[in-house]
This record gives sequence, structure tokens and C-alpha cells, in this order.
Amino acid sequence: MGIQHAGKKIMQGLFPLVLSLSCSHAQAACSKPLQAPVAPISYSVIVQGAHISGVYIDILRALKNCEVVFTPTPRARAEALFESGKADLLFPATKTPKRDEYGVFVPLVAARATIISPHVKLGSLQAVLEQKNLRAGLVRGFDYGAAYQEFLKNMEKQGRLTLESDTVNVARLMQAGLIDLTVMAPSIFVPVVSTDIRSTPLLDKLQFTPAQELPWGESGIYISKTMVNAQDMRYLQEGLQNLVQSGQVWRSFLQYYKPDVLEGSIKPRHKP
Repeated sequence: MGIQHAGKKIMQGLFPLVLSLSCSHAQAACSKPLQAPVAPISYSVIVQGAHISGVYIDILRALKNCEVVFTPTPRARAEALFESGKADLLFPATKTPKRDEYGVFVPLVAARATIISPHVKLGSLQAVLEQKNLRAGLVRGFDYGAAYQEFLKNMEKQGRLTLESDTVNVARLMQAGLIDLTVMAPSIFVPVVSTDIRSTPLLDKLQFTPAQELPWGESGIYISKTMVNAQDMRYLQEGLQNLVQSGQVWRSFLQYYKPDVLEGSIKPRHKP
């Protein structure tokens, strides 16, 4: 009886440990560190030397049991790494058919790009193309869908397009009078102008005009189809969707952006 009793006590003592290990295994979400090349994009991704922060960084860090390795990378290079199967995540990203070939999209917010200019107020990309004197500056690696890509190609053919590695350079070209407009979300452009001393004079002059070819779409995170296994994919999708539905995603945006900057370009997918 003594041995049986002792054995029973040992098993009772082991049961919580076994249960704990079982729960720990169930919660161990990501099977590997996820590789995320990141370029500075307004407050969505902030790169200050080795320190990386911003809306999307906070959102991914809110996922428990999942390590994400953020590596500063030019935006066009980040896109290339994702397409070639050398990166697990791509963000912030608008949903496009091209990106759908390489990744599974998780929408976080509704988003819209606009025509941004200190003196041009045209309601379509076609109208910009027809105004042969207008010059545009865009960021390499940005993509707002088929109409945007067609606009980019046509402007480039006509010699009226400058492609830059980041938003800061586009803003500085605009302030210097070397371009007349850009096309992107105001939530990306305005914070850059407001903090970059060389382009700050633009701030009170900017006009934001929705283009009929660029309706509201979705912006979020792409997960690689080739680099991320099915279990990790499922965890990431469910975890990010939970953060959207709980309002955490929108609260993260509001921690960095003023509501008037978000107005007209970013809005929650679910009411917070």
C-alpha cells in the first residue's frame, strides 16, 4: 500500500507538469524565427539605426510565442526577397494580384492611395497622364494595384517619372519643385513631410485628391507561401485576425498617427 500510495502521489505530482508541457507545446506557435525585411514607411515602420519600431512592428510583437527578425532593407529589395522566397513576411502591403502569387494576405485596415500635390488637383490618374507637363515621383516597391502599375509604366515611358528609394526623397523633390505630384496614402506622406526639415514647408500646401482608379482597398501583411509552413501560417492568420477584431490594430495606429492624418486614407476594418 505504501508503494502504491507513493506511486499515486508521484503521478499526481507529475500530472500538472505533463499538463503544463502539453499546454506549452500547444501554444508554441511559430516553428522558427520569421524573417521580415523592413523599409522605413512613415510611422508604419520606423528605422533608426538598429532600433526598429512603428505600428506594424508593435502589431507583430503582440503575437505571443512568435519571434520576428526585422532587418532594415530598401523597399524594392524587400519586395524582391519576398518574391524569391527569401523572406517570410512583407508589410505594410496593399493586396495586389502580383503579391497574391507569392503570399497569403492578412488584411488589417482599409486603405486608399491618393494623388498628393501642392498645386495639382486632378481626380484621376488618366487626367495626370493627359497633362503632359506634370512630373511624378514614386517610391520603388510601392504597389497599389494594376491601375497604379499602368500609370507608373506610362509616366516612365514619357520620361515624366522619378523613382526613389523612400518617401523622404520624394518629399524633398516635391519641395524643390522637381516633381509636381506623388501617389500614395496620405498617412505615409504627411508624417514624413512634417518631420523632415527640408520638406516641411510643403505641409500647408498639400492637396489630397482621391483618384477614381484607386478605390478603397485593403492593407496588411503578406505571409510567404513557400517559406512559412501550414501550422505557422494558420497561427499567424488567426492571431492577426484576432488583433483586428479586438481593436488592437486600430489602437496601434492611433498611438502613432493623429486621427486627421488617417482620415481619407486609412480606416479600421472593424469598429474599435
